[in-house]
Amino acid sequence: MTLPQTHPAMVGSSETPPRPRPPKPVHRIRDDREAIETAHALAETVKAGASERDRERRLPWEEIEAYTASGLGAITIPRSHGGTGASFETLTKVFEILCAVDPAFGQIPQNHFGVLALVDDIGNEAQKTRIYSDVLAGYRIGNAGPANII
Repeated sequence: MTLPQTHPAMVGSSETPPRPRPPKPVHRIRDDREAIETAHALAETVKAGASERDRERRLPWEEIEAYTASGLGAITIPRSHGGTGASFETLTKVFEILCAVDPAFGQIPQNHFGVLALVDDIGNEAQKTRIYSDVLAGYRIGNAGPANII
């Protein structure tokens, strides 16, 4: 499901496609321990309506915004670029925690982290700076994949 271009949560211009505005403020997670604690807290929010959303086939827009505001989307960004620099073990635990309460919700950020790993592996410094700063500001990377960002 995509939001219509006229949706108030979208930003863009005639030259660039619209994208969702990030929530304000976006929390900066300090370390792996805080990432796990944040995932547990978010899981309680996500769990509350998981069965109903699944039954009604609704996307978890509010929960996605809470996820983004929590700072979890930036945990794998290296410390050198302002991120947490969380380990893959921590990232896996975050996914386990979120998928335990709503497997569908836990699938949403997979591509985001896959692209961030690709940027870390092959992106040049300008790409890393731009993409990491966008993610730290609350933008998410979706299914568009690397062709649209690198």
